[in-house]
Amino acid sequence: MKNIGVRADFRKVVQAATWALLLGGYLLQPAAADPYFDYGLKVFQQRNFKLAAQYFDMRLKSNPNDTYAQYYRALCYHGQGDTDRAKELYQSVVSTGIDARIRALAQTQLKKLENIPGAATAVNPGKHGSGAGTPAGSGAPSGLPPGGADEDAQSGPTIVPANSKAYFSLTPGHNDMIVEGAVNKRRLSFCFDTGASVTMMGKNHLRELGIHPPTTPATSKIQGVGGTVDSWTMKLDVGIGGITKRLPVRISEEWETAPLLGQDFFSDIDYEIDNVGHCIRFSKSSDAVKDDNYTIPFQRIGKHLYVQLEGEKGKKTQMIVDTGAEGILFSPTNIRELGIDTSGGSIEYHKGVGGSTEAVGLVVDMLRLGPIVVRNVKVSADTGQKGMVGKEGSSGLLGQAFFSGWRFTIDNRNQRLRFFH
Repeated sequence: MKNIGVRADFRKVVQAATWALLLGGYLLQPAAADPYFDYGLKVFQQRNFKLAAQYFDMRLKSNPNDTYAQYYRALCYHGQGDTDRAKELYQSVVSTGIDARIRALAQTQLKKLENIPGAATAVNPGKHGSGAGTPAGSGAPSGLPPGGADEDAQSGPTIVPANSKAYFSLTPGHNDMIVEGAVNKRRLSFCFDTGASVTMMGKNHLRELGIHPPTTPATSKIQGVGGTVDSWTMKLDVGIGGITKRLPVRISEEWETAPLLGQDFFSDIDYEIDNVGHCIRFSKSSDAVKDDNYTIPFQRIGKHLYVQLEGEKGKKTQMIVDTGAEGILFSPTNIRELGIDTSGGSIEYHKGVGGSTEAVGLVVDMLRLGPIVVRNVKVSADTGQKGMVGKEGSSGLLGQAFFSGWRFTIDNRNQRLRFFH
């Protein structure tokens, strides 16, 4: 029988504790892909425990021995407040589960549930006395990382699984790749930006997370499209898709859009961007090199990835691979090397780190990068009036307008882009 009397408060605390699992970069998942499990995990992240349980049930019909699905199904019932059903499922994981880690987690949950005297309302205060901890004796899912720690707290270990993944959504009108992540185990959405050399956010983001922003004078400047801005550096635990790293994050005064997850987070990890399934799959770098017509070499200069883009009549120019850019932005050097006539274009403005920069919008007949050929594509040509891209000798940004619809892997060790056809 369910503990009806305390269900409402209990559910709130359970959901908060369950959600902490997702925020800290400790999301457990099998390496092998399965659509039902993936859908279940995605819905679980949205706290829709009832629907998630249905997906995990479908997964278990095809693979009854999937310990991960068994444990998440138990969490789903636990999250809904159905403690009797949760007990049964946790016991099943303990008795038959293949994965020792998850058996141990299930055993911890089971002990808590079995120790419930009938009702519990006391709450253990969190680290800062905020009441954000788990209820004393309530059986709220533990084995989950506690949520939240200030920037000066002891950092967690660097965690890079052999295989992991993160789903992304595209912002309307701009197609920024937005992934759900965490900073110091507190939820934060990032723009996955291969064109950013560093991970960056604003003081406003820190305040939203309950982390004290720096109050000293700015220690450096950061440069991007539109110019330069003052910045500070803070060491923070950043995590997405099961990966957690301690990074020197760059902080600006204010940042209106999503924080940028840059190359300092994933430059030593291979990752596949699936623009059809909206999924990023991470893996540890391999020594293997498999070149074919769908493999494109890139050059790493600093933390940026540079490729040779081809235009009409075989003319080539160097561009930065930038998943954080909506379109294609040419620098004056790109325009000159590709022989592009900008006289018939229209004036437009692009917003970046340091403000806005003026550009000319026009249509280019053809652009090619290895197997990808785009025709009659809209591009922006920087006039050189302001900003990093506008400087002569600099490289422009090859963004989502070019890569949309493709799956490709970035092999950092061997410096290759591999496209899937």
